[in-house]
Amino acid sequence: MRCAPNWALAAGLASFIFPATARPQIAFTNLAETRIGRDPDDARILPSDLVPSASRASLFDQFSLDWTRGPLRLGFRFEMYTASDTLTAHYQEFTRKFASWTADHYEATVGNFEALFGRGLALRVFELPGVVREEFGTPQFGDSRDLFGVLARVHAARGELVAIYGEPRRADQDPTQPRRGQVEGASGSIEAL
Repeated sequence: MRCAPNWALAAGLASFIFPATARPQIAFTNLAETRIGRDPDDARILPSDLVPSASRASLFDQFSLDWTRGPLRLGFRFEMYTASDTLTAHYQEFTRKFASWTADHYEATVGNFEALFGRGLALRVFELPGVVREEFGTPQFGDSRDLFGVLARVHAARGELVAIYGEPRRADQDPTQPRRGQVEGASGSIEAL
Protein backbone atom coordinates (compact mmCIF):
# COMPACT_ATOMS: atom_id res chain seq x y z
CA MET A 1 0.00 0.00 0.00
CA ARG A 2 1.35 3.35 -1.02
CA CYS A 3 0.90 6.44 1.22
CA ALA A 4 -0.14 9.79 -0.15
CA PRO A 5 2.42 12.58 0.17
CA ASN A 6 2.07 14.85 3.18
CA TRP A 7 1.21 17.90 1.04
CA ALA A 8 -1.80 16.10 -0.50
CA LEU A 9 -3.09 15.15 2.93
CA ALA A 10 -2.58 18.72 4.16
CA ALA A 11 -4.42 20.16 1.14
CA GLY A 12 -7.34 17.77 1.60
CA LEU A 13 -7.58 18.61 5.29
CA ALA A 14 -7.37 22.37 4.58
CA SER A 15 -10.28 22.15 2.13
CA PHE A 16 -12.51 20.87 4.95
CA ILE A 17 -11.25 23.31 7.56
CA PHE A 18 -11.20 26.44 5.37
CA PRO A 19 -14.20 26.34 2.99
CA ALA A 20 -14.03 28.32 -0.21
CA THR A 21 -15.25 31.89 0.02
CA ALA A 22 -18.40 32.84 -1.86
CA ARG A 23 -17.65 34.22 -5.27
CA PRO A 24 -19.96 36.59 -7.11
CA GLN A 25 -22.20 35.16 -9.78
CA ILE A 26 -23.31 37.21 -12.75
CA ALA A 27 -26.25 36.27 -14.93
CA PHE A 28 -27.55 38.23 -17.89
CA THR A 29 -30.18 37.82 -20.57
CA ASN A 30 -31.02 39.78 -23.67
CA LEU A 31 -34.29 39.69 -25.59
CA ALA A 32 -34.46 41.51 -28.90
CA GLU A 33 -37.31 41.70 -31.39
CA THR A 34 -37.34 43.57 -34.66
CA ARG A 35 -40.17 44.07 -37.12
CA ILE A 36 -40.08 45.25 -40.69
CA GLY A 37 -43.13 45.61 -42.91
CA ARG A 38 -46.72 46.76 -42.89
CA ASP A 39 -49.35 45.66 -40.37
CA PRO A 40 -52.64 45.28 -42.25
CA ASP A 41 -54.62 45.74 -39.01
CA ASP A 42 -52.91 49.03 -38.13
CA ALA A 43 -55.41 51.79 -38.81
CA ARG A 44 -53.14 54.68 -37.84
CA ILE A 45 -52.85 57.52 -40.32
CA LEU A 46 -49.44 58.96 -41.04
CA PRO A 47 -49.62 62.76 -41.19
CA SER A 48 -47.31 62.95 -44.21
CA ASP A 49 -49.40 61.00 -46.73
CA LEU A 50 -52.81 60.51 -45.00
CA VAL A 51 -52.99 56.83 -45.97
CA PRO A 52 -52.95 53.81 -43.65
CA SER A 53 -49.52 53.27 -42.21
CA ALA A 54 -46.98 52.18 -44.77
CA SER A 55 -44.06 49.88 -44.21
CA ARG A 56 -42.33 50.56 -40.92
CA ALA A 57 -39.47 49.17 -38.90
CA SER A 58 -39.20 48.80 -35.13
CA LEU A 59 -36.67 47.44 -32.66
CA PHE A 60 -37.29 46.35 -29.07
CA ASP A 61 -34.38 45.31 -26.84
CA GLN A 62 -34.46 44.17 -23.22
CA PHE A 63 -31.23 43.55 -21.29
CA SER A 64 -31.27 42.12 -17.74
CA LEU A 65 -28.32 41.68 -15.39
CA ASP A 66 -28.27 40.00 -11.95
CA TRP A 67 -25.25 40.01 -9.64
CA THR A 68 -25.23 37.71 -6.60
CA ARG A 69 -22.68 37.36 -3.85
CA GLY A 70 -23.66 35.38 -0.80
CA PRO A 71 -26.90 36.80 0.60
CA LEU A 72 -26.80 39.97 -1.55
CA ARG A 73 -28.43 40.15 -4.97
CA LEU A 74 -28.42 43.26 -7.20
CA GLY A 75 -30.00 43.62 -10.61
CA PHE A 76 -31.46 45.80 -13.29
CA ARG A 77 -33.29 45.64 -16.60
CA PHE A 78 -32.78 48.13 -19.40
CA GLU A 79 -35.36 48.38 -22.20
CA MET A 80 -35.17 50.25 -25.46
CA TYR A 81 -37.76 50.73 -28.17
CA THR A 82 -37.46 52.67 -31.40
CA ALA A 83 -39.59 52.75 -34.54
CA SER A 84 -39.31 54.39 -37.94
CA ASP A 85 -42.65 56.22 -37.58
CA THR A 86 -43.08 59.27 -35.37
CA LEU A 87 -46.50 58.36 -33.94
CA THR A 88 -45.21 55.77 -31.47
CA ALA A 89 -43.31 56.81 -28.36
CA HIS A 90 -39.63 55.89 -28.30
CA TYR A 91 -37.86 55.18 -25.03
CA GLN A 92 -34.61 54.03 -23.46
CA GLU A 93 -34.73 53.49 -19.72
CA PHE A 94 -34.13 51.24 -16.76
CA THR A 95 -37.45 49.48 -16.19
CA ARG A 96 -36.33 47.36 -13.26
CA LYS A 97 -33.78 47.89 -10.49
CA PHE A 98 -33.51 46.06 -7.20
CA ALA A 99 -31.35 45.08 -4.25
CA SER A 100 -32.22 41.99 -2.21
CA TRP A 101 -30.75 40.53 0.97
CA THR A 102 -31.63 36.96 1.96
CA ALA A 103 -30.60 35.27 5.21
CA ASP A 104 -31.71 32.21 7.16
CA HIS A 105 -35.02 33.60 8.43
CA TYR A 106 -35.56 36.87 6.61
CA GLU A 107 -35.53 38.53 3.22
CA ALA A 108 -35.61 42.21 2.30
CA THR A 109 -35.95 43.73 -1.17
CA VAL A 110 -35.78 47.37 -2.20
CA GLY A 111 -36.75 48.33 -5.76
CA ASN A 112 -38.87 46.32 -8.20
CA PHE A 113 -40.38 43.07 -6.97
CA GLU A 114 -43.31 40.67 -7.37
CA ALA A 115 -45.62 39.44 -4.60
CA LEU A 116 -48.75 37.35 -4.10
CA PHE A 117 -51.28 37.94 -1.30
CA GLY A 118 -54.44 35.98 -0.63
CA ARG A 119 -53.62 33.39 -3.30
CA GLY A 120 -53.62 36.24 -5.81
CA LEU A 121 -57.06 37.63 -5.02
CA ALA A 122 -55.91 40.43 -2.71
CA LEU A 123 -52.72 41.27 -4.61
CA ARG A 124 -51.09 39.70 -7.61
CA VAL A 125 -48.01 41.37 -9.06
CA PHE A 126 -46.06 39.26 -11.50
CA GLU A 127 -43.87 39.14 -14.58
CA LEU A 128 -44.19 37.08 -17.74
CA PRO A 129 -40.58 36.55 -18.85
CA GLY A 130 -40.00 36.63 -22.58
CA VAL A 131 -43.39 38.20 -23.38
CA VAL A 132 -43.32 41.44 -25.36
CA ARG A 133 -46.47 43.58 -25.37
CA GLU A 134 -47.57 46.30 -27.72
CA GLU A 135 -50.87 48.01 -27.03
CA PHE A 136 -52.44 50.18 -29.72
CA GLY A 137 -50.55 53.47 -29.82
CA THR A 138 -47.84 52.41 -27.36
CA PRO A 139 -44.30 51.19 -27.83
CA GLN A 140 -43.40 47.56 -27.28
CA PHE A 141 -42.54 46.73 -23.68
CA GLY A 142 -41.84 43.75 -21.44
CA ASP A 143 -44.91 42.29 -19.74
CA SER A 144 -44.44 43.04 -16.05
CA ARG A 145 -46.93 43.98 -13.37
CA ASP A 146 -44.57 44.75 -10.53
CA LEU A 147 -44.27 46.99 -7.50
CA PHE A 148 -41.53 49.54 -6.90
CA GLY A 149 -40.95 49.81 -3.18
CA VAL A 150 -40.00 47.63 -0.21
CA LEU A 151 -40.68 43.97 0.61
CA ALA A 152 -39.81 42.43 3.99
CA ARG A 153 -40.34 38.74 4.78
CA VAL A 154 -39.62 36.90 8.04
CA HIS A 155 -40.14 33.15 8.19
CA ALA A 156 -39.62 30.32 10.63
CA ALA A 157 -40.34 26.61 10.60
CA ARG A 158 -44.06 27.09 11.35
CA GLY A 159 -44.92 30.56 10.12
CA GLU A 160 -44.26 33.55 7.94
CA LEU A 161 -44.84 37.30 8.04
CA VAL A 162 -44.67 39.45 4.88
CA ALA A 163 -45.00 43.24 4.63
CA ILE A 164 -44.94 45.31 1.42
CA TYR A 165 -45.13 48.93 0.37
CA GLY A 166 -44.84 50.12 -3.22
CA GLU A 167 -46.17 51.83 -6.31
CA PRO A 168 -47.80 49.44 -8.80
CA ARG A 169 -47.46 49.25 -12.57
CA ARG A 170 -50.44 47.90 -14.48
CA ALA A 171 -49.80 45.05 -16.89
CA ASP A 172 -50.93 47.14 -19.89
CA GLN A 173 -48.93 50.22 -18.86
CA ASP A 174 -45.82 50.98 -20.85
CA PRO A 175 -42.67 52.16 -19.01
CA THR A 176 -42.97 55.74 -20.27
CA GLN A 177 -46.08 56.31 -18.13
CA PRO A 178 -45.73 57.19 -14.43
CA ARG A 179 -46.82 54.73 -11.78
CA ARG A 180 -50.05 55.68 -10.01
CA GLY A 181 -51.28 54.86 -6.53
CA GLN A 182 -49.73 53.00 -3.64
CA VAL A 183 -50.08 49.50 -2.30
CA GLU A 184 -49.26 48.57 1.26
CA GLY A 185 -50.12 45.55 3.33
CA ALA A 186 -49.00 42.69 5.48
CA SER A 187 -49.77 39.00 5.58
CA GLY A 188 -49.03 36.36 8.17
CA SER A 189 -49.46 32.63 8.37
CA ILE A 190 -48.99 30.07 11.12
CA GLU A 191 -48.97 26.35 10.53
CA ALA A 192 -51.09 24.40 12.97
CA LEU A 193 -49.48 21.79 15.16
